[in-house]
Amino acid sequence: PGKLGVIFPGQGAQFVGMLRDMACQFPEFQDVLNAANHMFGTEFAQQRLSDLMYPQPVFSDAEREQQAAALQTTQVAQPAIGAASLGAYHVLKTFGLAPDAVAGHSYGELVALCVAGVLDIETFFAMSKLRGELMGQKHGDKGSMLAVNGDLKFVAEFIKNEKIDLVIANKNAPLQIVLSGATSEVERAASLLKARDIRCKQLSVAAAFHSSFVADASGAFLEALRRVT
Repeated sequence: PGKLGVIFPGQGAQFVGMLRDMACQFPEFQDVLNAANHMFGTEFAQQRLSDLMYPQPVFSDAEREQQAAALQTTQVAQPAIGAASLGAYHVLKTFGLAPDAVAGHSYGELVALCVAGVLDIETFFAMSKLRGELMGQKHGDKGSMLAVNGDLKFVAEFIKNEKIDLVIANKNAPLQIVLSGATSEVERAASLLKARDIRCKQLSVAAAFHSSFVADASGAFLEALRRVT
């Protein structure tokens, strides 16, 4: 009973081998990967996007960290999460999944727009590619993000009282707030919180999303969106 909503994840949810079992077993998932590979060609160090999502097995921690770092770059992570999310949705659709509403966290909004029929799959991957490129082009410190266990009032007072130069980027849940900004400030905030025994976690993201660090990308992305149907 009741209506069904589906929410798609944003950058930071990626990991090497995500949904590998589904990718191996369902042709619907492979169709999405093929569309993604066609859009991206072999520009990522002569590798297809799917090769970065599902690389050859390696046998050392250093090699595994290298694979994770390659997938974490903004230019790769966003379309990779899009391919995995859309692939999973196409598989679930064959089992009768029919959401009444779709939404997304940050980048996941693009996946939701594709699932809702606003963007076709070619436009979806073209916009995913562009979004990742625009948000990943900043040089120097690209910033970081920190998830904090606490309510909005506590986190807002914490950054004000400690004079921490970070912005509240995401309100993930009543007791989880995400801060975004320079890497040094994220590390300082984490140190202060841990000293108070307050749980926090630096996120696996390549930049300080939802902050001034990536604001320059919005104008160019809007212009690109205006040119698509």
